[in-house]
Amino acid sequence: MLNVLHYGRETGGHDRIPDRAIGPTDDLLYEAEGEDNGRDLAGRLRPSLRELDGRATAQKRELRIELRREQLERLIDVSYQERGCNGAGIPLPQTLMDLGLGGFLADEARAIISRLTA
Repeated sequence: MLNVLHYGRETGGHDRIPDRAIGPTDDLLYEAEGEDNGRDLAGRLRPSLRELDGRATAQKRELRIELRREQLERLIDVSYQERGCNGAGIPLPQTLMDLGLGGFLADEARAIISRLTA
């Protein structure tokens, strides 16, 4: 609720982790774990490892980050849905009531939640 009151519709944008937590953000880091990174990337794209070997390290690294970021976005969407939030990560009024928090919200907070989830 604090994030919603502070960030409003931008709340979900703060639920993302930095790229460095998703995978190597530097070519040398990618190459240091090249075999594992190559297998992971090949498994996501379904090309052979030989096809990936022809690409520059920076291309493989960026592609891997992009694919993992997309996977993370799907995970976040499912998490929001499972936790009773809208697509922006804002809890629905019914969710707050079900959790027993609805009665603790000030009228202004209730109005903000209603407006953001409408």
